[in-house]
Amino acid sequence: MRRGAVEMLNDLKKKSLNIRQEIVKKINDFKKIETLRISINSEVKKSKQKRQDCVKGMKDIINELSELNNIKKSDAPKNVKSLVGLIHKKEWFFQINALPIKKEEQILKEIKELKKELNAAKKENDAIKRIRVLVRMLEAKRKEHNEFHESVIKNADKSNELSSQMNEIQKEIKMLKKEGNGIKKEISKLVMHYKIEKEKKKNDLKDKKQEFSRMIEEKENQVFEKLKNKKKLTTEDLLVFQNN
Repeated sequence: MRRGAVEMLNDLKKKSLNIRQEIVKKINDFKKIETLRISINSEVKKSKQKRQDCVKGMKDIINELSELNNIKKSDAPKNVKSLVGLIHKKEWFFQINALPIKKEEQILKEIKELKKELNAAKKENDAIKRIRVLVRMLEAKRKEHNEFHESVIKNADKSNELSSQMNEIQKEIKMLKKEGNGIKKEISKLVMHYKIEKEKKKNDLKDKKQEFSRMIEEKENQVFEKLKNKKKLTTEDLLVFQNN
């Protein structure tokens, strides 16, 4: 192979090696980004589940608030202590006084109504207290929901950005492989051309050797013919034997 062809072949091999090394680097970069994206997608999945749990929690709180709002009649707590005092006062009055039947019935009816009002007041007061607790819980759940929602959006954007980077790397790897395949074809052509050229030279040399052998043989036959006919040999004739 001529020196120029050898240099060209070495240059192509060097380019091919550089491309393979670049492809390996790109593949490693791709794997690193892929691992990071898998981790981020896992966080997105977790945040989505927690966000969904918050939605369910808020629905449960809202349903309970709706039920409690049907119990309470106002936002102001009832004076339970006052009702209890009034009931005790009427019961004491009933016990220490001798009253007509109608008066007793009237007081007992009043006590019954007051106890009924007391039970309703207790329920309403409990409802108001629970509502206040639930309102704070709902606000906390909404805040928690918003935080998880922001986390989902933020990490989803990161994941999409990493996906774009991975797509770009895949395109670059594809282009490098295409370039590498082109260089491989050039190397194959050059090597094939060298083999053909080498084989051609080998055949040419073989043909020349065969031609030279025929010439020597022909010369020898001519010299032997001269000797047979007892003719004088020339210097050239003598050299024929020396070549053998």
